[in-house]
Amino acid sequence: GFHMWLVARSLPAIPAPHQVSAAELAWLICYVCGLRVAGEELLLRGLGYHLLSKSAESLPAIIARITTLNLILGLIPLAATRRPSLWLLGLAYLAALSVVAALLRYRSGSLAPALACNAAYALFISAVLPW
Repeated sequence: GFHMWLVARSLPAIPAPHQVSAAELAWLICYVCGLRVAGEELLLRGLGYHLLSKSAESLPAIIARITTLNLILGLIPLAATRRPSLWLLGLAYLAALSVVAALLRYRSGSLAPALACNAAYALFISAVLPW
């Protein structure tokens, strides 16, 4: 995660359009750690993993499918980004997070570790990096 921070610091700075208020920051934290992360985990490593694990596919094939779905969701903010190089690096980290979270789901049999991992990652991405 700190590698992304270092890369962000080395890229040319883009000034923020306005200062973020406390209410905006609180909503962002609730959204990132609650709605988005929980929805992503329930959909991809909850329902998706459950359906794929009942098939005859191997674990690497299941993880590859879930990671691909994660990356498709990561393509959504492409139009809104002002820093494409940082966004591409974020996609690489999103792929790594997806693999780790899917392995946590497999090893633990629960969504809780994957959810905690995703929440920590999303909080870092939204709070530390200047998108």
